Amino acid sequence: MSGSEQTDAPSPARTGDGPTGAGSRTSPSDGSTGTCGRWSVVYDGGCGLCRWSVALLLRRDRARLLAPVALGTPRADALLADLAPYRREASWHLVGPDGTRLSAGAALPAVLELLPHGRLPAALLRLIPGPADRGYRWVVEHRSLVGRAIPASARRRAGVLIAQRSRPGDRLAS
Repeated sequence: MSGSEQTDAPSPARTGDGPTGAGSRTSPSDGSTGTCGRWSVVYDGGCGLCRWSVALLLRRDRARLLAPVALGTPRADALLADLAPYRREASWHLVGPDGTRLSAGAALPAVLELLPHGRLPAALLRLIPGPADRGYRWVVEHRSLVGRAIPASARRRAGVLIAQRSRPGDRLAS
């Protein structure tokens, strides 16, 4: 999981349910985009640090705009169909309901903007994309070391939350 991917297709304007920024437009092979109007967080399900990080996002996501999707699942394969397998596994990906995709460090400001009180941190990360991306790459390159600091009980709770949020129909009624 290294590298950053940010391409030139615009992502949706902020309307209260999506981040601003640039991304890649995807066309999943199953003809769908996003997950029930939510933003898909595609992550390495075999990585404890990755699962814990996704659960951290899900805990902050009170509006349930985020849907966790593990790499290697049919859903992830459909969302990332235009990427070679090594590119899919190179980082985490944020895929919008319209198919807009941001990856690695470039996805951090976008996902933060979807969360309560995330606009300011997102704006700061957009101001310093180089250091933010280098920080992401450092964590990825040292994820086994960083992951050891996460207690087993926290990893278990992360797995439970991801399983709960992965269920169809999880979206709260508006």
